Amino acid sequence: VIDDASRAASVLAAMRAVRRAVVRRRPRVALLVNYTDFNARLLGFLRDRGVRVVWYAAPQVWAWRPGRARAIARGVDAMAVVLPFEEALWRERGADARYVGHPSMEIARLDRASARALLGLRARSVAVMPGSRSHEVRRLLPAMLEAARGIEARVLLTTALGDDVRRWARREADRAEIPVFDVDAAEGAPRVL
Repeated sequence: VIDDASRAASVLAAMRAVRRAVVRRRPRVALLVNYTDFNARLLGFLRDRGVRVVWYAAPQVWAWRPGRARAIARGVDAMAVVLPFEEALWRERGADARYVGHPSMEIARLDRASARALLGLRARSVAVMPGSRSHEVRRLLPAMLEAARGIEARVLLTTALGDDVRRWARREADRAEIPVFDVDAAEGAPRVL
């Protein structure tokens, strides 16, 4: 509960800071990336100030909360989508959407043998990927480790996480006897998957 309250307070502080910056700097265009709930709340504020909005990596409304799609589409001037099918999906909801490619497709991938050698794998294996946000790693990793007991697995842990969460995750993985592999935050996991 304390973590949730402190996260909520920091999100509210960030929203206030962004709004103050918009009023002070009067941008012509805002580029929104990720964090759907935060950005969706900004749309009306930006539109009211005449700021054009481009949203990169559209919210995955096809996977969750599809009812938000039309409202988001009305609030953006352009939508840069990263999955090919999303262009038609967003256009059907009224957005000027264009498929721009997925950043993970631009990462040089290792061939299968090299990736397996780097990860120290001998047999079929499972990638345990608890996420990139501290709260989701702490919430998801224990159950994922329990599910992976007894099979060959690797925990892929992003370097973007804070040191405290990374140390905690390593301790948890060590207890489950599942090795951890550090994933460069800029490259992401696709390089070794």
